[in-house]
Amino acid sequence: MRMACSPKFLAIVSFCCSLGLWLPAQAQQVDCSESCEESGRCFHSKVFDECVDGPSWCEYEDACHQQGRCRFDPASKACVATAEDCERSYGCVAEGRCAFDASTASCIRAAAGCRQSERCLDEGLCASKGERCVAASDEDCARSFACIDAGRCQVRGESCVVESDDDCGASQGCQAAGQCYAVDAKGKRSQDPASTVACGHAGLCAESASCRQRGLCAERGAVCGPTSEDHCRQSEACALDGACQLVEERGMLGSASTHCAPTSAADCEGKCGGAKDCALQTSLTGHKYCAVVEAGPATLLVPYDESEIWGEPNGR
Repeated sequence: MRMACSPKFLAIVSFCCSLGLWLPAQAQQVDCSESCEESGRCFHSKVFDECVDGPSWCEYEDACHQQGRCRFDPASKACVATAEDCERSYGCVAEGRCAFDASTASCIRAAAGCRQSERCLDEGLCASKGERCVAASDEDCARSFACIDAGRCQVRGESCVVESDDDCGASQGCQAAGQCYAVDAKGKRSQDPASTVACGHAGLCAESASCRQRGLCAERGAVCGPTSEDHCRQSEACALDGACQLVEERGMLGSASTHCAPTSAADCEGKCGGAKDCALQTSLTGHKYCAVVEAGPATLLVPYDESEIWGEPNGR
């Protein structure tokens, strides 16, 4: 029995094919020899599933963005890399494949490639080992965002990991979310580096530095947060910055955030280091804070809302 396909289904299939998201099996191998001789269209584009002029269409293939193969080679009838394309490719930024190998016309990882990659900055994977970038020193780990954000400051094996409360206590995760302790896979506080997997609150929000500093004194899922105005009023943020009230605000991404913040001019009196013109301000994201604005609109000062980065402490 012959089955009919709806126009909507056919339109979806056609759209997916045009983007290279799905190709019929028979379209995987296309002979372009005839069109090559007739019109110079010698290259099969996976994007459009047709024979095209290689010199122009190589630039639109995924291999150009990912591997630097942006130039058409008439001899091999394939897209190949150049030194310039290697340096501009995502493979260079992400994996350090910035060097050009003329013998294979491809991008390869040079000795310093990993150190130039974003994985070095993000994860401390700055040393080259075969085809991979790996962590090789505590210094590389300590300079990475993995250390700054999540306390992964020590090298173990070929990765940057958390080993102690000291790593976690100095991290942004401690300041912003109360994740101040080294924990094991069950979220329990760990004193053994071998069993430590991450930074967490370990059920100790009320004892953490983030409770004392910012009122993050109660457990809310994987993070700590304030649940009462007492948490806010007893914090250093209240004494220094006027963040004495428990408020709920919505960030630019629409997520709700319950945290400590000033809500009135009275909260800002005597704050801003004792400046007499300290006043309540509102950022572009709607976040209220105390500040001295010397010139220009107050909304030019935009402190970020940490809850938008670390997640909603309400555990919603």
